[in-house]
Amino acid sequence: MNAPEAPSIALVPGSQDLYLAFIERRKDPNGADSGLGNNSVLWTARRTGSSWQASAVLDEKGERVRAEGPQVSVSTGGEALVAFRRFGPVGTNAELGQLALTKIASNGAGSPPLYLTDEP
Repeated sequence: MNAPEAPSIALVPGSQDLYLAFIERRKDPNGADSGLGNNSVLWTARRTGSSWQASAVLDEKGERVRAEGPQVSVSTGGEALVAFRRFGPVGTNAELGQLALTKIASNGAGSPPLYLTDEP
């Protein structure tokens, strides 16, 4: 795994548990550094006590979600959500990025994200 970038962290109210979202910069199909944007993969994590659990966010097809600018927020009830710019396949509305949302489960894994916008 490459070094995490663009981290966002939130404390669970009334506890010392943390939620984290970040992106991992990936190389393009030619092996070149792609920089930030449509080749970066979204990861989520949760820390309880001194233990971290992290995983790449997968879409409904089981493929890694490409993302930019994740922002994690935790409600007073402890529900952790991540808003981010999601990139999709060429020829779709998400080719240039659309706002999306994923929920972080208690094991640190993100659910398949939902698009909040879907306009060209």
